[in-house]
Amino acid sequence: MKQTRSRVPNSTAKSIEEEAKEFFEKNRKEVPELNSQVTLRDYFAGAALSGLLSVARYGRAEDIVEEAYRYADLMIERSKETKE
Repeated sequence: MKQTRSRVPNSTAKSIEEEAKEFFEKNRKEVPELNSQVTLRDYFAGAALSGLLSVARYGRAEDIVEEAYRYADLMIERSKETKE
């Protein structure tokens, strides 16, 4: 005779949301506050660096970072020009 599974949810079982929340809280790490230290130039360079790395055109790290800051400087210059 074939056994059938009960379709009644186990009241002691955790929901997927509860499990996710528990996992997140258990594995969460403190992130240092950096907002006061990050300049607009750093922010733009980080955004440019993300784009530069996404095209998989790798070279020397120093060159890529330098290029990212060149883009950041251009963004700042253009921003100043449009405000004048």
